[in-house]
Amino acid sequence: MKSKINNISELVKIDSDKRNNLLALQDLYNEKEHYTYEQLSNKIDEVAGILTKLGIKKGDRCSIFSYNCPKWVIADLAIQKIGAVCVPIYWRASRKDIKFIVEKVKPKLIFVGDSFLNKLLLKSLNKLPQRVLFTEKSHGTVLGWPAFCKLPLSYLTRVIKGKDLAKIVFTSGSTGLPKGVMLNHASLIYEAQKLKEAFKVSEKDRFISYLPLNHMFGLTGEVYSALCGGAEIHFSHHPKETFSLLEKVKPTMMLTVPFILEKIFKKSLNKVAFLGVQNTFSTLNEREPGLIYRFFLHKIGASIYKKMGGRLRCLIVGGAHLGKDVETFFKHSHLPIYQGYGMTEAAPVIAVNSPEHNKLYSVGSLLDLVKISKDGEILVKGPNVMRGYYHDKKRTSSVLKRGWLHTGDLGHLDHYGHLYVEERKDDLIILSTGKNVNPLPLEEKTEELQEVFKSVIFGNHKPYVVGLFFVNGDVSSGLIKKISKEIEKINTHLPHYERIGNFKLLPGKELQQSKAMKISRKALILDNVEEIKKLYLK
Repeated sequence: MKSKINNISELVKIDSDKRNNLLALQDLYNEKEHYTYEQLSNKIDEVAGILTKLGIKKGDRCSIFSYNCPKWVIADLAIQKIGAVCVPIYWRASRKDIKFIVEKVKPKLIFVGDSFLNKLLLKSLNKLPQRVLFTEKSHGTVLGWPAFCKLPLSYLTRVIKGKDLAKIVFTSGSTGLPKGVMLNHASLIYEAQKLKEAFKVSEKDRFISYLPLNHMFGLTGEVYSALCGGAEIHFSHHPKETFSLLEKVKPTMMLTVPFILEKIFKKSLNKVAFLGVQNTFSTLNEREPGLIYRFFLHKIGASIYKKMGGRLRCLIVGGAHLGKDVETFFKHSHLPIYQGYGMTEAAPVIAVNSPEHNKLYSVGSLLDLVKISKDGEILVKGPNVMRGYYHDKKRTSSVLKRGWLHTGDLGHLDHYGHLYVEERKDDLIILSTGKNVNPLPLEEKTEELQEVFKSVIFGNHKPYVVGLFFVNGDVSSGLIKKISKEIEKINTHLPHYERIGNFKLLPGKELQQSKAMKISRKALILDNVEEIKKLYLK
């Protein structure tokens, strides 16, 4: 991009003479809600003027608590346009997390998706800030979107620099409490430009936005990079409904997480089960398979491609580890899959494969300066790296050292500069859905059960977490039923992605004799690999 911009909201004004009349945003649940680039720019200016008149100042925090929709993007860019800081909250967040985030950042105003989410705020918070609904109707003293847009404006020009804070994004941490990642305007702009260049995003492209926009993978990949290239963005409110909309939208660009590709992979294997070749398909490698397998893979790939709309040129996968079997299957099915790697603290992309450089099993070429530490940890430095965690110097100093971001991931670089990620350095679990789960609170909670001596929670690269529970005494059917009921009770108080999907009881006699309290989680997991595998077969 030739022109230099300092404010992330200026993405919509790039090449405005060429893009003004092109479609920018489209809501898939309301055909009337759409914006050209000119209309989007004007609406952002309008909402920014209203926020200014309401007294929102530079550095003030404002939150968005909503599902994906055009208004989410308008509010986000309007907040940042006036130098305020956008703090997105996941619309399926637990009441505990909502309370923690709001009390931590103290937003002056919250944009809320609908009356249901507004009620959730009422239940979660003791003191409510000013709110605005994205709905047509107002709800009591809470203004709906049309009424809000009729409020008076104030066009006060504020100078925003690239180093100014734009966003605080909360992500799960090793202590169980979310961490507020602080990202500057320059970080967001850098990422948008790099992704736009890597995938040659243009006015011919069409994105579908369904990944949660409180996650930087969805926001940067589906929104900021699309706006940077002048593409269309079509919004799905509910991720589960997205695939039924693909044939209608016909996207050229799509982001996804490994969990979704794993489901497609398993369904595809089931379709060819009658041929008895599913074992071969699940053990494919980078070599070209035999003729009969190429034939079936081509047929399956063509079917998947058609269901995805028939125009897809880039399917970008990130947010968690992608299994080699799944990646190999998609490669041999001739689907345009590109794996990437990143973290919220890097806004988020650190490396990504692209149409020009696509290396199987790697997470791609580097967007930043990367080096591998002596103990194998991936370290990152670049303009996209966060300034730190919000009001948390201790945790900031633990990951930002001498300008280098310590990712907590182990990996290596090949001679061509491709990055390979191997495993987590710490115990934080990353599900195949992209969700982070801290196992320690779950282990502590299950160890509170009288019969459980030691608990190990596992779930890395899997769709849900499972537990190995070492019990006092022998394992019986009565004990299994009793523990099952207790786990159900524990699950009712957890977010959906932290719930224990399955468990196995093991006698704790040997564990006690071998000083179990000093045995690491990793050692216990390695000793029980086969038992863990069985828990995902049920």
